[in-house]
This record gives sequence, C-alpha cells and structure tokens, in this order.
Amino acid sequence: MIRGIVVSVVLVLMQATAFADSVQDAFPKKPVRFLVPYTPGGNADLIVRLLAHGLDGMWTQPVIVENKPGASGTIAVNEVAKAAPDGHTMVLGAAGNLVVAHKLINGLPYDVLRDLRPVTVVATPPFVLVTSSKSKFNSVQDLIQYARAHPEEVTYGSAGIGSANHLSGEMLGLMENIRLMHVAYKGMGPAVNDLLGGRIDAAFAPIPLVLPQIQAGKLKALGVTGKTRSKVLEDVPTVAESGVPGFESGAWFAVMVPHDTPDATVSKLNADLGIVMQDEEFIQKLEAEGAEPIGSSPQAALASLKAEMKKWGDLIDKLALSPN
Repeated sequence: MIRGIVVSVVLVLMQATAFADSVQDAFPKKPVRFLVPYTPGGNADLIVRLLAHGLDGMWTQPVIVENKPGASGTIAVNEVAKAAPDGHTMVLGAAGNLVVAHKLINGLPYDVLRDLRPVTVVATPPFVLVTSSKSKFNSVQDLIQYARAHPEEVTYGSAGIGSANHLSGEMLGLMENIRLMHVAYKGMGPAVNDLLGGRIDAAFAPIPLVLPQIQAGKLKALGVTGKTRSKVLEDVPTVAESGVPGFESGAWFAVMVPHDTPDATVSKLNADLGIVMQDEEFIQKLEAEGAEPIGSSPQAALASLKAEMKKWGDLIDKLALSPN
C-alpha cells in the first residue's frame, strides 16, 4: 500500500517536473527583437513589420522591430551574428549583406555561413527602375542611349555598396556596355528622397517604396526588373521587354538567426513564420506591394542562400568590382 502511494507520488512529481521543463523551454521566453538592416519604408521594413504583426498574434511575448541601417546593411546582420543563439534576436537578411558583402566590403565582421543560420526565405520581390517626373528619360532605352553618349553622367542611388539595387545598375551597365555613376545611401528611403529632389537621376527601387509617388505622378516608372510584369504596375514593361533581353534582378530576403541556435528553436521559428506567410491578409498585403511570399525549410533556405552567393558572386567577378 505504502509502496503504491510512494510510486504514485514519484510519478506525479515526474510529470510535474516534465511540465515545468516544457514551460521553461517554451519559445519565446522573452521579447523577440527583429532587426531591419535598412531605413523605414522599403521592402525589408514592410516585410518585417508584417511578419512581426503576425507573430505577435501567435506568441505571448512581443516582437520588437528595430531599424538599424548603415554599412550597406551589415550593422544589423553583425549584431545578430554576435547575439545569443537562442532565437530571441533575428534579422531579415538581404542580398547585399548576406550574398555579396564578403566580396565587396573590406573587414566584414562576420562570416555568413559560419556565423549565421537561415530560417526561411521570405520573398524575392522585383525592383522598378524609376526617374523623377521631371526627368528627360521616358523609357529604359532613353536612359540607356543617353548613358551611352554621356558615360558616368547618369547617376543612380542604392541602399549601399553590394545591395541588390546597386548590382542591378551594374548588371544593366554590363549588359548594355554603358557606365552609370553609383551613389550609395544607408537605405532606399534617402535615395528616393534625393531622386524626388533631383539630386540623382534614377534608382532601382522597391515597388512599395515608390508606388505612391508613381501613382501621384512624382516619379516615372521605366521598367520592372522581374521576369514578368508586376501586378501593381501592369502597364509598366519589364526591363527585358524594353530591349535588354535576359535582364532580371530583384531583392532576396531571408530570416536569419545566430548559427548555433538550436534545431528545435529554428524549427519553431520556421513553422510559425510559415503560418504567418500563409495567412491570406499577409499574402494580399505583400502582393499589393509587388512581392509574393515564398517560405521554405531551413535546409532549402540554406541552398537558396548558396545559390544566390554564386549568382551575384559570379557577376561581381565578371565586373571586376573591388571591395570598398
């Protein structure tokens, strides 16, 4: 009798301990920081805020969005690379700070494959080549022909050296044998402000950032950089359609965490982010801004990261671009 009572008590204590451990191990245990490597207003900022809003509705802990621009987006990525590997600090990495930074930035303080781990690819939205409404350029070919006759006179802004915006201009120059003058900013928000102010001539900009100005007639959309036309800019041809066959570029965004983050935490993040990306409201908001959600397993995200590193790395080698 006594032995049976003791066994029952032990079992109850074991179950209570297991329950306590499961509660203790629950993720997230504290507020989660979600870093944006660029200024507010661009695709990266929009995507992070949509994801954070969705996670806020699922978790008992808040998701705090922090914009940390600078150094071509590497400041935010480096902070996450050096953060505690517990899943409570993550970043929306992009092509510039993940894929090509090691080739174009001297003294990069992190190694992408050694210090970071992808959770999921979120989206690969195209850009739109825009100029001021007062610009003399009314088409992609107008810009190309002028640049051919006036080397390094046409200026274009980007989110920083090695950003996809920057490399889009370099790719156009290579394919059309023209020389454009690159102007680097801390994010596309300041670049577009200078474009509106007439201080630069053009930009390969995220569609959500410039769509209101295009609709208001303050900017002219010359060409979209995707394979097909954008659903929100159906009257704007692709750059490929505009006489540059084969031209295709765009952003690449993936959620990243410190490399040693436990598999269980990465799986939890992947599953919850996947739920958010499958939400109809999320899909509609992203599509309304010219992007489509992707979502992937951590393994597929790593494979995509490596493929992007090769694609843009090969372009940098072909262009013989040097680190800053």
